[in-house]
Amino acid sequence: MIGGRRPGRPPTLCREDVARATLAVGIEQLSLSSVARHLGVSHSTLYRYVRDKDDLLAVAVEQAFRTADWPNLELGWRELLQAFAEAIWVAIDRHPGLAEAVHTLAVIPPTVVRLMGEYGERLRALGFHARDAMVALDFIADLAMSGMDRVDQESTWRDRRRFDDKLEILLDGLAARINRDVHPH
Repeated sequence: MIGGRRPGRPPTLCREDVARATLAVGIEQLSLSSVARHLGVSHSTLYRYVRDKDDLLAVAVEQAFRTADWPNLELGWRELLQAFAEAIWVAIDRHPGLAEAVHTLAVIPPTVVRLMGEYGERLRALGFHARDAMVALDFIADLAMSGMDRVDQESTWRDRRRFDDKLEILLDGLAARINRDVHPH
C-alpha cells in the first residue's frame, strides 16, 4: 500500500449511489440484479456496499425517508403533526412498496429514529407527556402507511379522504387531552 491506499482502480460507487439506484429501480421491483443493471455494474459488485437483499431494502427505505420533505420543528403541535403525516403520505405515495418494506425491516431506519426523537422532543416542549408524544407520532405513521393500501386511482382518493378524517379525529382527541391536562376539573 502506498500512502494508505490500496493499488488498483478507485471505487466508482458509494453506498449513497446504491441507495439512489434502489429508489430509481423502485422498491416493488427491487433486487440485487435490477440495481446492478441500473448502475451498470456486476451483481457481485453490489456486495461491496450491501450484505444481501434485506440490506438493499433497508438502504432503499432509509434513502426514501432521508430525502423526504420533513416539517420544520418550529411549528405548533397540530401543524407539526399534520405536516408529519403529510410527509409520510407523500414519501409512501412517491415510492410504491415503501409502506410494506418498512414492516419487513428488522431495524428501524436511522432517519426515522432521529425524526421521532426530534419531533417527540418538540411535542414535549409544547406540553405533551413523553408517552403521548411518541404514541401520537407512531399512530400517525401507522395511519399513513395503512392508508396507502390502494388498488386504483379512485380508491387512492377514498383512502386519502379516510386518512384525513382519521387524522382530524386523532388531532381533535389530542387537543381535548391537552386541554384536560392544562385545565383539570
